[in-house]
Amino acid sequence: MQVTVESLEGLERKISVQLPWEEFNEKFQQKLNELKPTIKMDGFRKGKAPEKVIKQRYGSAIQGDVLNELIRQHLPKALEQEELNPAGMPILEELTDIEEGKPIQFVAKFEVMPEVAVKDLSGVTITKQKVVVSDTDVDEALEGLRKQKTTWSEVDRASKEGDQLVIDFDGSVDGEAFEGNSATDFSIVIGDKRMIPGFEEGLVGLKTEAEHDLEVTFPEEYQVKELAAKLAVFKITVKKVSEPKLPELDEAFVKEWGIEDGDAGKLKEEIKSGLEREARQVVVNNLREQVFDKLLELNNFDVPNVMIDHEIKRMHDNNMREMESRYGLKESVDAPRDLYENGAKRGVALSLLMSQVIKDHDIKADADKVRVIMESQATAYENPEQIINYFYQNDQMLKSFEAQALEEQVIDKMLETAIVEEKESSYAEVTKPQEPKEEKEK
Repeated sequence: MQVTVESLEGLERKISVQLPWEEFNEKFQQKLNELKPTIKMDGFRKGKAPEKVIKQRYGSAIQGDVLNELIRQHLPKALEQEELNPAGMPILEELTDIEEGKPIQFVAKFEVMPEVAVKDLSGVTITKQKVVVSDTDVDEALEGLRKQKTTWSEVDRASKEGDQLVIDFDGSVDGEAFEGNSATDFSIVIGDKRMIPGFEEGLVGLKTEAEHDLEVTFPEEYQVKELAAKLAVFKITVKKVSEPKLPELDEAFVKEWGIEDGDAGKLKEEIKSGLEREARQVVVNNLREQVFDKLLELNNFDVPNVMIDHEIKRMHDNNMREMESRYGLKESVDAPRDLYENGAKRGVALSLLMSQVIKDHDIKADADKVRVIMESQATAYENPEQIINYFYQNDQMLKSFEAQALEEQVIDKMLETAIVEEKESSYAEVTKPQEPKEEKEK
């Protein structure tokens, strides 16, 4: 076997493998001999057809089988011989015509795995947030629970912020209707910000049976380009104005949230525990993103396109499953590659970096850390120990927790060389929605 390797652009390689004619011919003859006894052809008894006739009819198929077998056998050997580590399945590009006495040659193209030498975070400053959940945070969360149980009472007065209105509306732009321009018996709470800016504000001060022309301008970045920055006129008819009524913080209310004895103090303890759990997770996520961002910044290397393609497909398939689960969408929808590409490249690069750190430091999932992660998840349930036992008995979930533990251990290892500064933050600061990473980069 003769092997030559050509380096192409980036991680791409082309490998040529040449095999002696004798090896091909020997395998061809072997398969022909195996086939002979099974062949039944007109004019000949089974297994008695002449070899020349069999070759004429079945020769091409036998040649194809032999070539496939030789490629499967020798391509891995050639890659091992040249110490090449493909990032994906090599693609056969060329295959010489078969001529008696001449060597057999095939050519395959593929990408190799990048060499990743991880630079640590020496000299890099990482901020670790320290969060204390205050009584105010608990009270605000409790108020949120009360709002979930809001009831509405119709009133005979002008509407104000926080009221619920039932309206009919009919909108136009430049005197023309547009898609979604009208609705009947539409329920809206002033201040929920479900509509375009100015719409809900324009409903303040209206009474039942009032008719009102409301002018609002669609945002410049509105998703329907034909309406972006356009002035719209909505004819509004108010059918009902209702004010909110929050439930009392009494025993009955507390019981609705799973506190059997109706003790409001216990409910607050549950709320505080949940907020602390949420804050801890956000802190861990923020820490992880900082470490990952710095690792990517310090370790620049080519990422195999084949791995990016695979990750794009995985992300797209996950999105389609979610769309089916949420909206019943069963048909796959093609999405632009650039919708996933940056995230996919980042994910693959981080996976390669983490794998290398795990290899460099011989990191294995720590059983105690796995248990802590499980306990953190299980505290949200009524019987945590039962849930933990279920986690251990479910191989898929156990592997998921082990993967989380490995990720945390990699982060811990990277933080050993970093400068970690602790910063006190409020619950509201750490849990407020973050801007998308793409927006930050802009």
